[in-house]
Amino acid sequence: MGKNIFKILLIIAVILYIGKVSFNAITGKDKTALVNYGNLTEAISTDAYIIRNETIIDSPITGEIKKMVLSGERVPKGTKIAEVISSNLDKNKLKELDDINKKIQEIKNNASNNPYEADIENLENLIKKEEEKYQNAVKNNSNSADELKKQIEDLKNKKEQIINKGPSSLKDLEDLKNQKTLLEQVINPNLALINAPEAGMVSFYFDKYENQLDTKKMYNLTSEMLSKITTEPIEKNGNLKQNNMLVKIIDNSKWYLAIPINKDDYKLIKEGEKIKVNIDGYDNQLRGDVLKVYKTDGKAYIAIINMIDMYKDFYKVRKVKVNLILNDYTGYEVPKSSVINNKGKTGVFILNNIKYPVFKEVIVKAENDKIAIIENKDMVSGIKMYDKVAVNGKDYVSK
Repeated sequence: MGKNIFKILLIIAVILYIGKVSFNAITGKDKTALVNYGNLTEAISTDAYIIRNETIIDSPITGEIKKMVLSGERVPKGTKIAEVISSNLDKNKLKELDDINKKIQEIKNNASNNPYEADIENLENLIKKEEEKYQNAVKNNSNSADELKKQIEDLKNKKEQIINKGPSSLKDLEDLKNQKTLLEQVINPNLALINAPEAGMVSFYFDKYENQLDTKKMYNLTSEMLSKITTEPIEKNGNLKQNNMLVKIIDNSKWYLAIPINKDDYKLIKEGEKIKVNIDGYDNQLRGDVLKVYKTDGKAYIAIINMIDMYKDFYKVRKVKVNLILNDYTGYEVPKSSVINNKGKTGVFILNNIKYPVFKEVIVKAENDKIAIIENKDMVSGIKMYDKVAVNGKDYVSK
């Protein structure tokens, strides 16, 4: 009789256990997830507009562009970067000028037959300086004009005496220089030589926003104005008219992003903070500093980011898609549903031994609708990597 009662009790226990396990499996109460190390990024995806510190050079004449340097190249100050050639230019004159320059150089290279060349060049430089002073004196009605004119005549006479007493090569050189001057007077009105006024990056790319998206105006932008920027810069080629924009020299060490943001995102971006920027289609993450965040039209705001790192296409692109990385949290990653409030404490239940769920207090660093990044409140007896955490933590809270 006793054995039969024992068997009945054992069968009931098994049925209850199976029922409990089945119930937990159906309801998901015993569902667990392994604790792993992970990260959660707080980011804003939006459009951004590139602002450059650039010097724009207009074409002095109407003509065809001849580029000496490609867009995107860095050049030192004074580098010849382009020519503009008028349709009125006689190309044969250019060849004549080139031939004369070669002859002049040949004579200069033969120093033994040209012992007074340095003296003549010094006199020519003095004459040029005195002529500039004379022009200013005449312009300002200065009494010194007559004296300057006499000094110029004296310098020219001295130069003439050296040429007449020197070897024939000096006279040949002087004749060639005079021919060169006459040719340049014919050529110069129809040929514009463009040199870099300062060191920087060359760009022949232009849009119609150079005046608006300028470093001097970047704190006065509006979201409405930025929303109307729909076209990308186009590279200048072929013919252009006088006073049209020809080329720009960009300070490649300074560039900025103007970013329109809404009221909610405005709370996340703080002036003076560091920020990371991912540009669509570009593999490298870029660093920046938030210079200013200001309110503009309506409920919109604009953030100005000073970019620290270089973006390879910044000289020819205006609008880019960006992902602003505001914060990057790392720590233990668990399902968001695992984190619960138990008797006023935030934590998770560990089910390494399913019979005895253990509550571990944690600090939530960040979370979204799926996961939470946490760290231990107690570093000694807290959770560890690969612990089994209850997915539905609320099921283990004492009612």
